[in-house]
Amino acid sequence: MGRRASTLAKELGVSSDDLARKCEIMGLILKSSTSAIPDDIVERLRQEYARRVRPVRPLRERKPPEKRPSVVKRAAEPPAKEPPEEAAEIPKEELEKPSEPQVIKLKKLLTVRSLSPKFGLSPGDLTKLCNTLGLKAIQTTVLEKDALDILAHELGYRVEFELPAEPGAVVEEAPPAAEAVVEVTVRAPEEVVEENVEEAQQVATEPVAVEEAKVEVKEEELVVPRPPVVTFVGHVDHGKTSLLDVIRKTNVVAGEVGGITQHIGAYRVTIKDQFIVFLDTPGHEAFTEMRRRGVSVTDICVLVIAADDGIMPQTVEAINHAREAGAPIIVAINKVDKMDASPLRVRQQLTERQLAPEEWGGQTICVDVSAITQQGIDQLLEMILLQAEIMELKAHPRRRARGVVIESSVSPGRGPVATVLVKDGTLHVGEYALAGECGGKVRALLDERGKRLREAGPSTPVEVLGLNAVPQVGSEVFVPESEKEARELLRQSQRPAPRQDVADLRRATLEEFFRTELGQEKGELKVIIKGDVQGSVEALCQSLEKLATDKVSLKIIHSNVGDVNDSDVMLAAASNAMIVAFHGKINSSATEIAEHDNVLIESFDIIYEAIDRIRRAMEGLLPPEIREVSIGRAEIRQVFVSSALGRVAGCYVRQGRVQNDATAALSRDGNELWRGEIGSLKRFKDDVKEVKNGMECGIKLRGQEDVQEGDVLEFFVKEEIPQTL
Repeated sequence: MGRRASTLAKELGVSSDDLARKCEIMGLILKSSTSAIPDDIVERLRQEYARRVRPVRPLRERKPPEKRPSVVKRAAEPPAKEPPEEAAEIPKEELEKPSEPQVIKLKKLLTVRSLSPKFGLSPGDLTKLCNTLGLKAIQTTVLEKDALDILAHELGYRVEFELPAEPGAVVEEAPPAAEAVVEVTVRAPEEVVEENVEEAQQVATEPVAVEEAKVEVKEEELVVPRPPVVTFVGHVDHGKTSLLDVIRKTNVVAGEVGGITQHIGAYRVTIKDQFIVFLDTPGHEAFTEMRRRGVSVTDICVLVIAADDGIMPQTVEAINHAREAGAPIIVAINKVDKMDASPLRVRQQLTERQLAPEEWGGQTICVDVSAITQQGIDQLLEMILLQAEIMELKAHPRRRARGVVIESSVSPGRGPVATVLVKDGTLHVGEYALAGECGGKVRALLDERGKRLREAGPSTPVEVLGLNAVPQVGSEVFVPESEKEARELLRQSQRPAPRQDVADLRRATLEEFFRTELGQEKGELKVIIKGDVQGSVEALCQSLEKLATDKVSLKIIHSNVGDVNDSDVMLAAASNAMIVAFHGKINSSATEIAEHDNVLIESFDIIYEAIDRIRRAMEGLLPPEIREVSIGRAEIRQVFVSSALGRVAGCYVRQGRVQNDATAALSRDGNELWRGEIGSLKRFKDDVKEVKNGMECGIKLRGQEDVQEGDVLEFFVKEEIPQTL
């Protein structure tokens, strides 16, 4: 089976680049850190690195110890005061072979180039050593504290940050500061010693700068790794929610009508003692904006493609959204357990979309999975954790929380509820949080299982209770410095809502709602939309607005989250509108008012059913198209003259039929001479309504006496054809 390159590099304690060079020497070229290495080469690499002996570190020529105190003495004022005696009498043996790690004192984090003289190495040698230790860096990279500790330990040093508690004490004790510089620059050239001494004196004479450095280092020390946020995207019914269901061991599909996810779900899952936050986005085409929003807050995008369907239109859309957000893509080829599954065809389609699979020489990780047999699930999770490790995601847990609203709704008994993904910092219960034009003190934090939390750290999805209104999905959430500032920002962000003038709106009955007349002006359908969550309301509004055409327009006069109440029905009655309740309930009193005022209320659980119903309602406002349809032809074989009726045509029906209410067209030698109504239709002496093909009849044309033998009569009826959008 072999070993993955990144895993083997960790075991051997070397960087992936070093391992790749060794493999290239042995005849194996690694295309990426996730490539597999055969077992025979793995064994050769183990033996090779087991025999490796760390090269002796080149030592710079040290200055005689008797010269260093003179340098410090010139730099440290006043010159009359001699430096400490022990600093001038350091034995040379102790400098060359220290019994304990020497201390390097720093005021702030430095780049590799700035650190190289302190370690007695050139910038290039120090950069190579960093890469050998797995600390990927260049000369301008600022090493973090953890990386700095590893590097110092490797070179036999210990790093301490010089952060005086009181600035005044530094001014009084300038010579100890110089002594500290001697300790830092034991292996540095003389000019570097002088430069560091001058920096130490500047720190001693500028206490404010010391405090700023102290705050900066403290902030950097609090940087911790954060869990990755992973989004599952793809075409409808390709198995996104089913895969997520297998991972988090709960059944979400059973709770979704039609098996289609119509909300954004955020779930925090523990995998191998590591946290991963999963976002499940809706798959229906109407939820484009929700899918785009889900990708915009994610770190890694898992593109789910069914092996039997391949790439579909919404799959292409998800690829574009992921590229726009700059999120790395991992492809999960689902349903490989089906008989007609073709993962090879899917990989070929990915190559056409500039997503060449890794095994074909590209950079895209592809994993064959099955939500039914759970094939490849562990490998998919391993790839997610590997990608997150490469990205090195960081966060500051002690900062004030910042996040984004990924869903919002109104819950009975709890009020406005916002599902928030904390991006940075920590959100605590009792803090005053702002979300767009909404705000309030956080009364409770709930995880995806309804468990109460005291705080929510980085990359944690939680339900927030306590806001004064339902925030817009996608709004930024942040915690101001004080509640006073929060209230002021909330007051400035809020604008008075425009009042709707309903004085001139006409109340209409249900029959008038759908009725239209010929010659009527452009029709307009007015709709009120109520839904259970804000994201669904937005998606439905955007889909319905696309139905408007030049023939009929659609106007959404009101949309909100919650149940249909009395005010919604009264507004619909006053404005001649219909109400669409998506995943919502209708109050009993609202139902009674709707029946009394003939207000149409439609309830839907699946979005495309709601869209089809609104489309039919809009088509009902369109006047039907009137067409004349030919129903038959007859030949005049004899003309009879009647004193009561005048000239009567004796006809033989050659095609179709003749109806007494049809329109007749008289033609002679291929030219139409007359068009009008039938005055009388007889079969022998009886009046009839219809004469079929192959039968004879007598026809009296109303207002037309010029009929001759051999003329042709064609019969038409008018049909109303309903128009469509």
